[in-house]
Amino acid sequence: MKTKEPVIHLDYFGRELNEGDFVVFHSWKTFQVGQVKKSTAKMVLVIGFDRALTNYRTDEKEPFRKYGHECLKVDEQEVTMYLLKKTHK
Repeated sequence: MKTKEPVIHLDYFGRELNEGDFVVFHSWKTFQVGQVKKSTAKMVLVIGFDRALTNYRTDEKEPFRKYGHECLKVDEQEVTMYLLKKTHK
């Protein structure tokens, strides 16, 4: 029986993406900041902070499905500063 090898997704600059990493990605004609929720065989599932897809039945946030090369990994401190600036406008 074959064992599954872990899938490694790389961001736009070739850095490895893991669950919990913060990323910037393009969606709805703008850039968004989000967090990698899960990795699948082909894509990463990202929860967006700015706009989110919402399941109309459960009102839970649905993840965006993005290829690894469509995301750019950013530092946690940069995300914190972005969110602080956004809330104090």
